Amino acid sequence: MIDGDRMRMLQVSEAKATMGFRSTYVLPGAKKPAMHMLGNAVPPIVAADVLEALRAAA
Repeated sequence: MIDGDRMRMLQVSEAKATMGFRSTYVLPGAKKPAMHMLGNAVPPIVAADVLEALRAAA
């Protein structure tokens, strides 16, 4: 998160919410693997858009 000249890393819950995952979405309990999974994830809204585009093109 950047605010002017200040910066901090997001917490797992903040990153999950920012990407659009439900609060009930289950991630590993440890921060490092949870953030790694979120970093490699496709946000749900983007996945939905891709699937809709594929359906429209079919």
